[in-house]
Amino acid sequence: MTTSNFKIILLLFFAFIFIDAKWEIENNPGIIWNETEHKFVDIKHGKIVETNFVLTNTTKDTLVIENVQGSCGCIISKWPQQAILPNDTAGIIVKFDPKGKVGRQFKSLTVYTSMGAYFLGISANIQKSND
Repeated sequence: MTTSNFKIILLLFFAFIFIDAKWEIENNPGIIWNETEHKFVDIKHGKIVETNFVLTNTTKDTLVIENVQGSCGCIISKWPQQAILPNDTAGIIVKFDPKGKVGRQFKSLTVYTSMGAYFLGISANIQKSND
């Protein structure tokens, strides 16, 4: 399998995951996200960037974020350890370290909650270092 074919298969795989995740998010009115994919656009090689995925619990039940798992070790996430009450909001802070990466990158996060799993994504174009 050539590198080009592998990249196409990988791209289709992630597209399928996000189409499925988007359907799940749109059909589960219990949590509303400010965004499900954050685009960093162009970032410099080696510059750590950060975003905050904000969720609102629109149910009548308490929501607990149990874990957030990134698709690679280049993602560091921090989420609230306390329960999120009905109609409250909370944020998941996500840091992306592009060290060792160049070009278009797409990374996913799985948010495990007491109401099920949700899928988020980040993308960026990492510019080459001038070193």
